[in-house]
Amino acid sequence: MFELEAAARVAASIGVADHRTAAIDLRVFGGSALTSDIEVPKGRTADEMSHGIPVTYVPARNTIFLSFALAWAEVLDRATSLSGECAGLFRLPGLPAGVH
Repeated sequence: MFELEAAARVAASIGVADHRTAAIDLRVFGGSALTSDIEVPKGRTADEMSHGIPVTYVPARNTIFLSFALAWAEVLDRATSLSGECAGLFRLPGLPAGVH
């Protein structure tokens, strides 16, 4: 819920007239410890964590969210859409090329 609460605070602080949330159940795709029954490994070394895609990476998560935002912008006849992502994600080893 932290992300939703933060989004509402940001929207209110910049005067968004009609902030909305949509229920998007990424469990229909799975592929991540956050969206399916994949266990998150504990006690790994830094070297072990530096190889491969992390099991907590959710495939195309931001792309899916952006597609909803762009659809809403189109309904509102807006020519501009903004997004903000965590810069830390771009430094994680092992993520797919399009994620860096």
